[in-house]
Amino acid sequence: MGHMEEKKSQLNSWVNEHTKDLVVLGLTAVVTFLVSKKMDSIKGIFTSANPISVPLEKIEPLTEKIAFPAIPRQVLDNLTGNKLTPTGLGNKVFKSAQAINKKIVAAGLATKLPNGDYSLTEAGRFLGEHTTKNTSAGHFFSNIEWDEKTLEVIFNPEELLEIAKKQKIVHEILSRGAK
Repeated sequence: MGHMEEKKSQLNSWVNEHTKDLVVLGLTAVVTFLVSKKMDSIKGIFTSANPISVPLEKIEPLTEKIAFPAIPRQVLDNLTGNKLTPTGLGNKVFKSAQAINKKIVAAGLATKLPNGDYSLTEAGRFLGEHTTKNTSAGHFFSNIEWDEKTLEVIFNPEELLEIAKKQKIVHEILSRGAK
């Protein structure tokens, strides 16, 4: 075997051993070439978006409207430690979890995120806490549990009186049934 044939055989062996690497290298080169050809188009995606510029005078009035919700001192001083989900709070006052969540958001204790979850506000941290639960099927989910005293923040005094009347009626009906 001549010197050239030996070199050719070594080259073939090397190519066979490194075929995978050569294919990856070739594909990388092709993709790089195609991307470089389309680079102006790709750059256009990033440069075509105009940056949002909002005049400062439009921002200032918005910040003035944000109010830190006042949580009455008697509520903060008398927290029960009994943490309930919006469903649990709703069961106490004959409201749905959705109605409770709307009241919590309206009171400034939480915000509703675009994905449907809720996030505590600074004021909400005094009454609620994020929790993580595990279902019997092994799925994890997060929730906010609220101190029972949250009801005194999200309902006005007239609403609380109406709720108390309903609770009294239910209690009387249940006590009659127990006799």
